[in-house]
Amino acid sequence: MDLHRSWIFRRESAALTISLQKPWLVGTQEGTACMLRDLDRLLPEYGRVGTGRGPGGKGEHNAIYFHSKKLKLIDWGQLWLSETPEQPGSIGWDARFPRICTWARMSLLQEQGTAIMVYNTHLDHVGQEARIRGVQLIWQIIQQHQEQFGPSPVLLSGDFNAGPGHPAIRFLSGDEEEHDGPQAPLCNAFADPRHAGSTFHGFLGGKKGEPIDFLFGGFGLMPEHGDVIRSKYGGQFPSDHYPVTAVFKLRSANRQGCRPNR
Repeated sequence: MDLHRSWIFRRESAALTISLQKPWLVGTQEGTACMLRDLDRLLPEYGRVGTGRGPGGKGEHNAIYFHSKKLKLIDWGQLWLSETPEQPGSIGWDARFPRICTWARMSLLQEQGTAIMVYNTHLDHVGQEARIRGVQLIWQIIQQHQEQFGPSPVLLSGDFNAGPGHPAIRFLSGDEEEHDGPQAPLCNAFADPRHAGSTFHGFLGGKKGEPIDFLFGGFGLMPEHGDVIRSKYGGQFPSDHYPVTAVFKLRSANRQGCRPNR
């Protein structure tokens, strides 16, 4: 094992990756409480929500970081991707581990009266049914929140453990016909995900393969373009996954299509 892959040697490069991009929002996967406390210290301009996926809030988090000068937290919550989504630590369908989706409602400080809904998830790496059922459950929650809080722009981020052609990703993009019921008409930040290249590299680098990490927008929050950050910082890859980033633009929720007019 290469000890330089340990978090203690990567935490500064992970924080630098974030601070150089100056994002308003960041979604993390596989972060433990101690790892996230390090990021809290290194990124003091950001707030954070989310708990661990296990009972009592232990285990890996799907944290949502938000820039405190751009966004104000209104509310947040978490669900488990299972048949009992309110039960902490519950494992759904054929998943190997508990899987969660953390959500937050934020107000845009520069757009008075505008609130957005942010969701961050990590689908199971083993369970095929768990990945499909997981995104269907997330979509149900998104729809419930639209009714509960009123029409709001939506951002969904995550490690989906699924490539562009997987039913889970096609469902989110509204073009999966294998399952009954309404599809999720979200917009993938990659204009053509097949050409984005791999986002998992196992600390080895390279881009051969397909992405499994995605950013989606919808309900008036539309991606202008997405990118994969393949840089090293301080001689270290910040993670065994490449970070993915995107620029989003607010527009009328009634406008059709996934790309804003230029």
